[in-house]
Amino acid sequence: MNESILRSAITNRPNTVKKIMWGGFFLRLLLLVFMLTFATDWTEPYFISDDINYERIAKIYMNNAGRIIDVTAFDRVASGFLQPFWPWVMCISAYIFKNIYAGRLINIILSALCIGKAYDLTYNISDNEKTAKSAAKLFAFLPVTVLTCCFPIKDIFLTYAVLYAFNIFVEFQNGKKIKSSHIIICTLLLMGIYFARGAVTELMLLFFAIFFIKRFIKKQNYFAFFLGSIVCLAVILVFKNNIIEAFNTKIDDYSEYSLLEGGTSVIRMSSITQLYKMPFAYFFATLQPMKLNLHFDKSSSWWLNIISYLNISIYPVAIGNFLYIFCKKKNLFFWLSSLIMYCAIIYLVLGIFRHYLFLIPVEMINYALYREQHEECRFTIATATGGLFILVVLMNVFLVF
Repeated sequence: MNESILRSAITNRPNTVKKIMWGGFFLRLLLLVFMLTFATDWTEPYFISDDINYERIAKIYMNNAGRIIDVTAFDRVASGFLQPFWPWVMCISAYIFKNIYAGRLINIILSALCIGKAYDLTYNISDNEKTAKSAAKLFAFLPVTVLTCCFPIKDIFLTYAVLYAFNIFVEFQNGKKIKSSHIIICTLLLMGIYFARGAVTELMLLFFAIFFIKRFIKKQNYFAFFLGSIVCLAVILVFKNNIIEAFNTKIDDYSEYSLLEGGTSVIRMSSITQLYKMPFAYFFATLQPMKLNLHFDKSSSWWLNIISYLNISIYPVAIGNFLYIFCKKKNLFFWLSSLIMYCAIIYLVLGIFRHYLFLIPVEMINYALYREQHEECRFTIATATGGLFILVVLMNVFLVF
C-alpha cells in the first residue's frame, strides 16, 4: 500500500526526477535497515528524547488498545503531549503493522515524496528544470535530510505538509488550475500541522491570503483583492489568540533552554528589542539545522553526534541561501513568506535546532535559485564555505576552552 502511494506520486514527473526520488527512497530505506539491525550493536536507534517517547507510547498502545482507534487507551499513554496528531500516527501505525518502527517507514516515504515536492515548487518558481532538479538532488542526498527521516520525529511530516501547501499557493498565484483533490489533501495536511506544531497553520493561512491578493492585483481584479483583504483580516482576528498563545507557550517553555543553547551573544535574542540581531541569528540557524558539536559528546546520542558532524554538508547551501537575500527574487512573495516563518521560529526557539528542521527545503530552493543566477561563482562559494568551516571550528574550540 505504501509503495503504491509512492509510485503514484512519482509517475507524473520527468524520468530523471523519478530516478532521484527512487534513489532517495532506497538510500533512506537501506539506512533504516542498517540502523535497526547491525547498528544496534553499537547504539540505540534514537537521537533525541522525542523519538524515544513516540515509540514508547506506540508500543504501549499496540499492546493495550482494543481497536485501531481507542481513545481511552490513547489518553492513558499520550496524556503529556500537547499536540496529539503525530502521537496518533505513531500509535495507529504500530497497531496496524504490529511494529513500533512503522512510523519510521512512514517518515521515509514522506521524505521521498518531499524530493518530488521540492522539485515541483522550485520549477513553479523558476520555470527552469535544471534548477528544480538541483533542489531535488539536494533534498534527496544531503546527509541531514537522509538521516533524520529514519527516526520517528514529526518534523518530516511538517516538511512535506509545508512544501505541499506552498506548492499549491504558488500554482494558484501563477494562475494554474488546482485540482479539487489537491485542495482537499492540502486542507487535511494543514489540519495535521495545526495539531502538531503551534502557529504554523495560522501563518500558512495568512500566506495564502497574501498569494490570493497578489494574483488578483496582477489581474487588476480589485473586487477579488478587496475580498482577499477581508479574508486576511478575518484570519488575523480569528486566530490572533491562537498565534499569541503559541508564541507565549514557546517563550515560557523554551526561553531558558534557548539562552543556554543559542550560541554567542552576537546571535542570542532574549527580547524583542534585540531583533537587530536577526540577520546573524538567521544565518546561524540555516547553518545548524542540527547543532554542530565538533567534540564528541558522550552524554548525547551516538546518532545525534554523527548527524551533527555530517551537518557540515549544509554549509554551501546555507551560504547560497543567505546570499540570495541580495539577489533579484524569482518569486518575492514565496521568499518573504518563508523568510517570515523562518525568522519567527528562530526568534522563539533559537538553539533548539529541530524546530526549524522542517524548513530545510526552503534553503535548498533558495540555493538552487541563487546558483541559477550565479553559475560563474561556484569557486567563490566553495572558498567561502571552506573559510566559514574554519571559522566555525575555531568558534567551537573557543567556546569549549
